[in-house]
Amino acid sequence: MNVSFVYVWDFKGRKIPQTIREVAEQAFAFYSQKEEPSHALLSFAKQMQAYADQHLDDEDMQEVFAGLVDELTAENKAALRLELPRNSENLLRMVVEAAEARGLIVYDEDGGMAFLAHGIMLPSFMEKEWAKLIAQQDEEEKQRSPSPNLPRTEKQFEVWAGAIIREGLSKHGFIELDKSSLDESLKNRPEPWERLYQRDVAIGRQYLVIAYCGRYPQFVCRTRFFMKSPVVYQYLAEIQKRFMLGFTGEDVFYADFDYPNGLIDSYDLNLGASESAVSQYIDLLEKKFLPLLDIATDLVGLDRIMNGNIHDKLRNKNIYQPSRLIVASLVKNPNFDMLVTESEKSRAWSYKVLDGKKSELDQMVNYIRTEVKGEV
Repeated sequence: MNVSFVYVWDFKGRKIPQTIREVAEQAFAFYSQKEEPSHALLSFAKQMQAYADQHLDDEDMQEVFAGLVDELTAENKAALRLELPRNSENLLRMVVEAAEARGLIVYDEDGGMAFLAHGIMLPSFMEKEWAKLIAQQDEEEKQRSPSPNLPRTEKQFEVWAGAIIREGLSKHGFIELDKSSLDESLKNRPEPWERLYQRDVAIGRQYLVIAYCGRYPQFVCRTRFFMKSPVVYQYLAEIQKRFMLGFTGEDVFYADFDYPNGLIDSYDLNLGASESAVSQYIDLLEKKFLPLLDIATDLVGLDRIMNGNIHDKLRNKNIYQPSRLIVASLVKNPNFDMLVTESEKSRAWSYKVLDGKKSELDQMVNYIRTEVKGEV
């Protein structure tokens, strides 16, 4: 067998294993047990999948981490099983670091070792071997580093690059939010490896979520955007109340900048550990992305973004069909009927028709057409 099975699970509320045998028994039992994944385990899967999304040219990462979130939710198991190529200590280290940050247990079946919380390993004699391996990897990275002051770990990169990006975004009115004091609607939005930035605009608030990921020397930043607008949400909330169509949430719009399928090609955006590379990333945001957000500060501008021809990846977002029609009605867009026809061709709309929701969709459109009054 050319792979090693690695099990990951959340031991919160369960007995903490004391021996490697107990670890193995738990791993096999929880992997066979049907149970909704915990928030910590789902967060872990999201981070691992993000690594795969950001390293599309890495076959090992694609094989192990791509599609991990869908796999976890579809199988609905208490434990996740990864198939790591043998002798891929770098991938195992990524798994262990992400799992330990969330209080998860990792069991490497082939290696016969387990990683518990707070750096504890079973069997205990493996701790020295693991520490030796980590030190060797760090030394190899150090030899490749052009400067001893540049970040070499993901956490160091997050702090270091975050300071540069925070200063750059502040010039455009964005402030970084303290993740420990977010309100209920936001507290689960940024993942542990992400930071959240906000600015107020005429019709609501705009948010940037920036992920700081990767391993030295191939660190990456990834940015996405979402927006909340009370003037739009008042109608969206009424639609959510009246019609059982599955359109949920307060966001009125969302866009990826450099995630896969984002506004720009993300494949060549590995930053490396250099201040100039991070500065270039900010420059790219300022030239390619922030001007679009500057347009979407009032209803007319938001309509241009959602329903105009500014960018084909912004127009006709599948999950935001009600919002785009609400905005079109608020600004009295003369192409409202054409936009309805466009929405009817979207995947989100088609799936709801297949689920027998066509009548409710028609009622929703009629509600927007007759009840959403123009604001401009």
